[in-house]
Amino acid sequence: MSRRKIKKQKQQQQIIKYESNNLSQEQMIEIQTEAYYRALKRIEDEKAKINEQKLEKRKYKWYEEVLFFFNIFLWPWKINKRFSISNRIYDSIPVLFVSGILRLVGGSMWLIGLVGIASEIYSVVIQKSINNIFSTSTLAFVLVLLGSIFILAGGEFEKETDSNKIYAYSASIIALVSCIVSIIALMGM
Repeated sequence: MSRRKIKKQKQQQQIIKYESNNLSQEQMIEIQTEAYYRALKRIEDEKAKINEQKLEKRKYKWYEEVLFFFNIFLWPWKINKRFSISNRIYDSIPVLFVSGILRLVGGSMWLIGLVGIASEIYSVVIQKSINNIFSTSTLAFVLVLLGSIFILAGGEFEKETDSNKIYAYSASIIALVSCIVSIIALMGM
């Protein structure tokens, strides 16, 4: 028999099978779809439970943290087996560097903005001078706002777990810092 005939016979047998069960083919498809959906839902729930279990960290006692600290500084190539080091340690280095830069830049902008606001208040109250108050105070408020945003961005970047985002953002920040350093070096020559 040819393949077409065999295929037709199988389809006819399936239709007869569905009709003998007093269910139409559409109803059987709906039943199979519902079963497939439930199976996928169960698999997703199991994966979520496994991920939750992996995220739970062991809480160390204070003296274990001190021992871990000494172990890192005195004997780093042989970490004690009691301490589990995350696989994300490679991501932690650029995260700490970039968040540190963001916090440093944001803190300096925030501080300069506060000093600008304080100097404007001083010039108005003590010296009774109102010239250029709007331009200077506007710039100071913008610096305070941008500084706060940079500080918050640095804090949120420390919580990032996606490696692709970490490396992309780190590369752009490091490139920006290198451009600034090269401009400063060229101006110094």
